[in-house]
Amino acid sequence: MKIVIFNPQDSFTSDQQKQLSNFGEVLYTKTRGTLPIEKLLEMAKDADIVGCDPDPLGGFEKAKDKLTQIIKSLPNLKGICLSTTSFGWVDLELCRERETYQ
Repeated sequence: MKIVIFNPQDSFTSDQQKQLSNFGEVLYTKTRGTLPIEKLLEMAKDADIVGCDPDPLGGFEKAKDKLTQIIKSLPNLKGICLSTTSFGWVDLELCRERETYQ
């Protein structure tokens, strides 16, 4: 299983990192800064799970469009984890559609 986390590794305790690695390969961003969509898509390629923070996706204002592109690029996506309690930046309709046909 491939897990891609759009947040730096040091945002997690060593115990959390170890627990995540028990599920498979885990990739983290190096920074919380905004990353271009090309870099995000490259990192996410073949991911089964995506962990998202809106900052690397351009903040709440731009995150929805980028996350939507990422979701659409991942045919085997099984889950999305958010680092916020807010989820208005997630295309819930797309997630519902994906749930229906998977």
